[in-house]
Amino acid sequence: MLAAALRNLTDNAARHAPDPDGMELRVSRMGGDAIVDVIDDGRGIPVAAREQIFERFVRLDARWQGGAGGTGLGLAIAREIACAHGGQLDVVDRDGGAHLQLRLPFPDDDHRVAAG
Repeated sequence: MLAAALRNLTDNAARHAPDPDGMELRVSRMGGDAIVDVIDDGRGIPVAAREQIFERFVRLDARWQGGAGGTGLGLAIAREIACAHGGQLDVVDRDGGAHLQLRLPFPDDDHRVAAG
């Protein structure tokens, strides 16, 4: 499920980035959370629509996607997956482009599954 969430986020960013190199993926850890930032250099997400984009079948403006748009399900599904894993998916303020941040609880050493 987490792979599907990441695929939805990166596909969305790639679709909105005008330059093939205009997408960035960052992975980090902050406290007890794993953080995945997906950033693109597209038109960005208007403040008023930052929650709306996580609703099913919402496409802000099909003209932005040049006819190559999706169904409006990817971000909704990605957020549902994040929540199902005790995390969250939000829009982060950014000048130019979009920045979506997936935050998931990172298990401490006592809760990891032993390998082998």
